[in-house]
Amino acid sequence: MLTLHHNKLIADQQMIGIIFCLTCFGYIDGEFDGDERSFISEYIDKLARLQAESLFVSSERSWEREARIRDQASHFSRIFDQIDREIADAAEEIVAAGESQMDYLMARLELETYRVFKQFDEQGQQELFDAVDELLMADGVAHPNELKFRQELQRFLQIDVASPAPQPTSDRPSISFTEPVQLDPGRRNHTIFQALERQYPASPTAMAQALEADIRLVTDVMNLHAEQRALGEGKLASAETVRDFAGQEKFLDGYTWVTPPAPDESWELTVLGDLHGCYSCLKAAVIQSRFFERVAAWEEDPSSVARPAMVLLGDYVDRGLFSFQGVLRGALELFRAAPDHVFILRGNHEMLFDLNGEVLPAVRPAEALNDLKAHSSYEHQIAYKNLFDALPTALIFDQILFVHGGVPKDKTMREHFTDLSSLNAQPVRLDMMWGDPSDTEVVPEELQERATRFSFGRHQSKAFLERIGCHTMIRGHEKLNDGYGVTYQDDDQVVVTIFSAGGSLNEDLPLNSSYRRVDPKALTVRYLNGEAKVEPWSIAYRPYVSPELNGFYAPGS
Repeated sequence: MLTLHHNKLIADQQMIGIIFCLTCFGYIDGEFDGDERSFISEYIDKLARLQAESLFVSSERSWEREARIRDQASHFSRIFDQIDREIADAAEEIVAAGESQMDYLMARLELETYRVFKQFDEQGQQELFDAVDELLMADGVAHPNELKFRQELQRFLQIDVASPAPQPTSDRPSISFTEPVQLDPGRRNHTIFQALERQYPASPTAMAQALEADIRLVTDVMNLHAEQRALGEGKLASAETVRDFAGQEKFLDGYTWVTPPAPDESWELTVLGDLHGCYSCLKAAVIQSRFFERVAAWEEDPSSVARPAMVLLGDYVDRGLFSFQGVLRGALELFRAAPDHVFILRGNHEMLFDLNGEVLPAVRPAEALNDLKAHSSYEHQIAYKNLFDALPTALIFDQILFVHGGVPKDKTMREHFTDLSSLNAQPVRLDMMWGDPSDTEVVPEELQERATRFSFGRHQSKAFLERIGCHTMIRGHEKLNDGYGVTYQDDDQVVVTIFSAGGSLNEDLPLNSSYRRVDPKALTVRYLNGEAKVEPWSIAYRPYVSPELNGFYAPGS
């Protein structure tokens, strides 16, 4: 039986890690059966008793200790149920085309068990392996996949993983955070939204007209991006890091925005993570943030009003009911209306490819493309593919990197990254749409190469950010039930995740969607003189799932 740390807070974290690790092993053979679940429940009870005995005080009466043991066991049983649900949700996560969800799940579980084992010394690791071995035989037989998983885990633990060496820097992130706040949900509307809230019509003639209007919008956005690229072409290669652009005008070079704030210039950025067809979340966030009012105020008096911007981190389509005709159309309209204030970034769901005259998704499942295909022609689908291919991947604002996923894989950095212009290299951009941060120092390269969706560690993140001249990363890609989380908050780097789709009562989502467990959030980043203040807030989507304020719900729409 494992020996837990004498400090209760550390011991509680170890307990959570142990439960997670055992639950991961329970899923490896593809069937987390009743015998395995019973073993974990009994193991939780034993650990709770051992922990209570280690904290025993002589003045405590036996019935008090038994009550505390029961409370502790009950607490960790609830955590077991939560972990079980999270792993089951992970089995439904999006994967790249050509990869299986089970392969992705195995790679993810292997990384997470590796992370848990790394928290223990050699004796603790062996004790945890002993518990794993008991679990493997709980159903009477050790499955070949379970044995392989155990052997690979043991091999990874024996490897001395080389850590990327971040360059020493005197810069520290000048960034602070507030607790999540509630903004006025409003019951307002705006003409830009009212004009785009139209379902695909049943009439073939009306459908053709609606699609042509959408393609004109796509063309306008691509033309605006082309104009912006023409002014910034080649600039990235001229600097060692993005810090060298301080004081210059913002530019778009290829697929990378660089926006250096002018000295004494105040900014207020509204940041949205994944929206996944939740049009009500997009509309609510724009109205709650008073984005258009702030743009108008700044244009009238830029010297005394913070410069407004809206940053969309990608994943506009799939999962929700209003993808191409809702969220994507809305994002493009926002950009067309205020191209100097809106940054639309590409997510991993904004990936299509053309195979022998058929447009196919680069992720699975891809509900939105299937819906679009029911209404559109190959030419219309190719127009969206071309749009996605042209969307920028990253925005660097001062020393803050905004991106959908994260940093590139170690192998990609070694083979494809030479200078800042490498941010536009296709392998680098691909990885930056698929990576997730892990609560470990370094993720072994072999584990990163298991799947397109991969993880990176604290040192890997820091090394990349320092390489390009940043100290903070704000990203989406990862479903967080709280809608917001800070993965790393170190002296020399900060990594923040924001997720803006979801809501328990959000009718934009199917009833069985796991996104209904999410409290969708947005961020406000207030910036002045090198200091950023990050304020998360809940998206008040409820007024916008009704026909009064959302034309998609109007009868006959």
